[in-house]
Amino acid sequence: MKSFIKMLVLLASCMGLLWLGNYYTGSVVVSLASYAIEINLAIAIIGLILIFMALHYVLRLIYSIMKIPANYKRNKYHNQREIAQQQLNLAFLSFFEYDYEKTLEYTANILKSEATSEDKFMAYVLDYKIALKLGDAEEIKKINAKMQETQLPNYLITSRFLYAEYLYNIGSYEECLILLSDLLELTSKHQFIYYLQMKANCKLSKFNDAYDLMKLFSKSSSINYPDLDLIQFAIIEGVFNNTQDTNQIDKIYQHLTEQQVNNPPYIRIYLTNLLRLNETNRIIKFIKTSPNHDAEIIDIVLYVVDKLMFDTLDSKQLESILNYLQQAGENNVIALLLSTKIKIQQCRFAEAKDDLIKAQNLDLNIIQVNLMLLKLAEEINDVPSPDMSSIKNICSKSENQ
Repeated sequence: MKSFIKMLVLLASCMGLLWLGNYYTGSVVVSLASYAIEINLAIAIIGLILIFMALHYVLRLIYSIMKIPANYKRNKYHNQREIAQQQLNLAFLSFFEYDYEKTLEYTANILKSEATSEDKFMAYVLDYKIALKLGDAEEIKKINAKMQETQLPNYLITSRFLYAEYLYNIGSYEECLILLSDLLELTSKHQFIYYLQMKANCKLSKFNDAYDLMKLFSKSSSINYPDLDLIQFAIIEGVFNNTQDTNQIDKIYQHLTEQQVNNPPYIRIYLTNLLRLNETNRIIKFIKTSPNHDAEIIDIVLYVVDKLMFDTLDSKQLESILNYLQQAGENNVIALLLSTKIKIQQCRFAEAKDDLIKAQNLDLNIIQVNLMLLKLAEEINDVPSPDMSSIKNICSKSENQ
């Protein structure tokens, strides 16, 4: 399109000059000292145009010659940047392939070249990660100092966080927290700072501080860190184990996600800590409202029920436990034994005997079942049957062993 417009302008100029030459026969007189030159008007105009064009191209040539050094530097810079980026790309590929020797060779080439500060900083990051994996403390400190010397404001947070991560890895949790607190004064939008703070507080057994950070982190972060679930569990377990406030335990448990509430480890720490604090009513409430009958969860609940003092419970509480034990299934020996204990306490001997016989049918060699059958027989003055004789033999053999 531009070429077409130029052709139109040139054609219009030529036609204008022809028209001017046909209708205006005037001339131009150029006087130089004692000489005078008379030139046709059209030729004079063409000459001026040619002189203007010549001056234009001469000036462009001079400008291009003057730009040669700058162009050379710019091309050299771009070539070096391209080579540095290629080396950096190869360094990252070697790092991900666990070929640390090649990675260090590529990063050394980058640091020796006239690469940009950003490329050099990325090379330092790779060197830092390798030193961290190799556990070279001196090299880590040296590289950290060099990263600080780059004086790149955009990368200051990265370099400091890397060093905080190193302090965490070597167990200097207090120093790590101090450095992370300084980082929060620079920025508060990077969630990985809160994440590392949470982990460090957990390692220092500052579980309440870690839990506050965990709530903040969970609300504002969508990143799914690989070990986040384990850290959250460790924090909640630490809070539960170190508190005497059952209301705090209940409040935290109620704020858990549905997945966590149905997770056996969370149920275990919740119930065992209620048991530690003698919160029988809360345990009974959990048993009454628990809809989950997963085998692992049932084992946890049965363990907690076994630790309860049945003689301190009222009839309603005992009935709630019995209902749960019946729902646990007739194929669970532990549930049948616990049911037997409660029914013996309630003087429901016939039902207790039925439960024990069911347990015995599941596994004849369980000594606890056999002993309870003998005890029950003695309490109700039951006449020993052939089955009872075999039970006595099993019990006597176990005592001899």
